[in-house]
Amino acid sequence: MDLLIIGIIFMCIGLCTVAYFILQLLNVAKAIMDELKIMKEDKNKGDFNPFELPYSSLAKGEAIPSIEVIDPASKNTVVFKQHHSKDTLILLTGVGCNPCEKTLTALFDHKVDLKHANEHIVIFSFYPPQLENEHNHIHNHLSLVERTNPHEQFIVNENAIQTLKVNEFPIIIRISANGQIKGTYSGHMESVMSQIHIIQQSLVS
Repeated sequence: MDLLIIGIIFMCIGLCTVAYFILQLLNVAKAIMDELKIMKEDKNKGDFNPFELPYSSLAKGEAIPSIEVIDPASKNTVVFKQHHSKDTLILLTGVGCNPCEKTLTALFDHKVDLKHANEHIVIFSFYPPQLENEHNHIHNHLSLVERTNPHEQFIVNENAIQTLKVNEFPIIIRISANGQIKGTYSGHMESVMSQIHIIQQSLVS
C-alpha cells in the first residue's frame, strides 16, 4: 500500500514536471510569435525602407548643411532651402551617370509626375569637372530631369557633393520640414517609388 502511494506521488510529480515544461515551451512559442508580429508591423511602417544606405555619412537627425546650388534657368548661385511644411526629397544625380539616367528615364516612361508628389521633390544634377565642356551630355541630362517635372531642380558642384558627403549616384536624401536628415537611400527607380507618394489622379495619362 505504501509503495502504491509512493508510486502515485512520483507519477504526479512527473506529470507536473512535464506540464511545467510544456507551459514553458508554449510561453517561448508565444514570445516568438509576438516578436514576429512586431517585426512585421515595423516592416509595414512608413519609415521602413529596404533601400536605405546605412553607410551614409549624413547622420539621421543631423541638420541639413548649407549648400550653394545653381539655378539652371538664371545661372544664379543661391543657397538651397528645404520645404518648411512637408518632407523634402533630394534626388542627387550625376551627368554621365548611367544608373542616374536610367532612373530619370524610368520615371518618365512610367508617367510619374513628380510635381504632384506629396513630398517636395528636388533634383540635383552634378557636373563632374571632366564633363564641364561636354555640353551635349549636360543638355541631355537636364532634359531628362525636366521631363520628370520635379518641384525644383538645381546644378551642384564638387563643393556641394563634399558638403553632402556623397560617395555614389544616384541617391535620395530625405529631409524633414524642420531641416533634419531623415535618411539617405538608393536613388534607383524602385527606391524612388518607395519614397514618394503621388495621388492617383496625378499620373499623366
